[in-house]
Amino acid sequence: MLGRLRRTTRNDVALSLAFTGLVFLTWSFIAFTAKNLFNRLVIEAQVTKALDPFTLSVKRFFVDYGFVIDLTGLAWMLASLTLVLLASRQRISISWSWLSSGLQVLVASVGSIVVHTATAATVPHKNVVVDASITEKIGSISWPVVLGIAVMAWLFFLIRMTKDRGKFVRPRQTLNDSFRSNQ
Repeated sequence: MLGRLRRTTRNDVALSLAFTGLVFLTWSFIAFTAKNLFNRLVIEAQVTKALDPFTLSVKRFFVDYGFVIDLTGLAWMLASLTLVLLASRQRISISWSWLSSGLQVLVASVGSIVVHTATAATVPHKNVVVDASITEKIGSISWPVVLGIAVMAWLFFLIRMTKDRGKFVRPRQTLNDSFRSNQ
């Protein structure tokens, strides 16, 4: 038994597929909440220069370049879905998909802690107006776009794997098969 992999079942694949989708939603909602927290903080502070250096660097990472975080979450979800697909075809162990999804939710949780620490430590200043940069504007609209792409990709993998399962369970009869049985 040592060194042998157990066969990946339909239940393993279904659970891993569902978990991968839920992990991406967790990643996505944490990124969206981080952007909202910092946008409200900047509106209240009305100046990014009034923020301490740690908060300013976290703001740059999560708001100015938030689209990178969104795209990273999408790429990570696609990688996990690919691992699920490979495991469903018995190429690799399903554990790799679970590990990938687990690491993604762990990284999202650490990001959440960093954002909370940065926003809780800031005292806003008043009476100064700041204009949003291009990257802030892109970051503010990237979340719904990436979320839509991720849901479509997840559905694509779900439908494809369901079709593959249907081919293995009961192959379709062709017209040729019908002729052979009636001869």
